[in-house]
Amino acid sequence: MIDKTLQYHLESEIGNIEANSSGNIALEYAHDGYRYFLDFDYMYSIDGYNDNDYFTGTGTFIKTSEALYLSSVKFSRMDEDDNEEDLPINESELEKFIIKQL
Repeated sequence: MIDKTLQYHLESEIGNIEANSSGNIALEYAHDGYRYFLDFDYMYSIDGYNDNDYFTGTGTFIKTSEALYLSSVKFSRMDEDDNEEDLPINESELEKFIIKQL
C-alpha cells in the first residue's frame, strides 16, 4: 500500500502525465522531520477509437487499453543532518495508484 502522505503529494504530479507520452517525475516533500524524495521515469500509452457510428455514435473517444511503465524508481528520505536513506516502495502498487488517478 502506498503511504497516504505520498499519495497526497503524488496526485498533483500525476495530473501532468499526458496520454501517449513519456517523461520523469521528481517529487520532494517534507513529513515528520524528514525530506522525502521520489523519482521515476514513465511511459504512458492509450489505445482506442472515436465512436462515430452513424445512428448512435457520440464522437466520444472509447479507450480500449492503457499501459503505464515505470523505470528507475527511487524512493528515499533525508534527515536534518542530510543523511540519506533509501526506502522500499512497491512499484506494482505505485503503478496501480497512478493508473487509477489518470
